[in-house]
Amino acid sequence: MTADSLDAARQYNFEQYRYQGIGRFEPGEVYARGIADLQVISNLLGDNEFLFGALPTSIFVNVYGFVANIFFYDIDTPLKHFVLTRPDLVRHCHAVRAAIAKPA
Repeated sequence: MTADSLDAARQYNFEQYRYQGIGRFEPGEVYARGIADLQVISNLLGDNEFLFGALPTSIFVNVYGFVANIFFYDIDTPLKHFVLTRPDLVRHCHAVRAAIAKPA
């Protein structure tokens, strides 16, 4: 890979983010939106390990994908800090991982 091809790939990604909408915001605004979304998920979880009850449903896959990618990866962001302060989100990540790991 050359520096020019890396720069072209970077520009392409920025363009895609802009088309998706998220690239139209400053980083602080993006994090604020993400934290607001995480707060809603936290509120919906309450004391449950899964959304809407004690057993996993299809909706948890989307929620888990969003939250787990923040929680399990070592990337220092405001989103990571927020998740770490929410025991319900942490509990959800561990519960889903454990449910997935169980043999059928």
